[in-house]
Amino acid sequence: MFESAAVYTADAKGTQAQAIAVKDGKIVYVGNNAGLQSWRGEDTRIINLQGKSLLPGFVDTHNHAYLRAESMYWVTLTTPSLEGYKQETQAFLATQPEAKQIRGVGWNLKYILEQAAATGRSPAQLLDDIVGKDIPAVFITHGHHEVWANTRAMQNAGITKATPNPPGAFIDRDPVTGEPTGILREFGAQNLVISALPQPDFSVDEYKNAILSFQQDLAPQRNLGDCPDSLSN
Repeated sequence: MFESAAVYTADAKGTQAQAIAVKDGKIVYVGNNAGLQSWRGEDTRIINLQGKSLLPGFVDTHNHAYLRAESMYWVTLTTPSLEGYKQETQAFLATQPEAKQIRGVGWNLKYILEQAAATGRSPAQLLDDIVGKDIPAVFITHGHHEVWANTRAMQNAGITKATPNPPGAFIDRDPVTGEPTGILREFGAQNLVISALPQPDFSVDEYKNAILSFQQDLAPQRNLGDCPDSLSN
């Protein structure tokens, strides 16, 4: 527990407090020094801050709340094998038989490049084997720096060996033929295939659902008002 502090509570009223008690990793009391005593036990560690400030932790989680939509509306690839990717993709498509496109997230770039070299097939052709050629498919890595597009997606975007690399971005090409392989790096190149999809972005409702879902995970289970004698002394 912390006593004799200048506790910044961050509540709407700007309430000041002197002390905080913590039990089992949770704040159970915020108030003055007198009210803190009932929380004191034989093994309690007491830190006297001698009037120093006590603030909430400042942590940059670097989250992107809108990306929750990916896990909700795209296929998530978790099995680093072509057969595993195919099973996960086909299971996803089975729930959306009328889908006009498929988006995915989580594939392994190193693995796909190795498989392309081993089989003599381009990454786009490997994705054709997983999804088919009738529906455009664009999958992104977790890092969001590379996308994997199938033949249909490349055709819809009009990407050929003559297509120049956008500024700051790259279209992977076959070293012999110069044909695009289906791997596009950085947003300028990614957007070539994404913008040609029937639905390039999530809908407003999908974004709303994703952000609300994200908030549910982040919402605190308890707040200061739930704590016994919280700020009442």
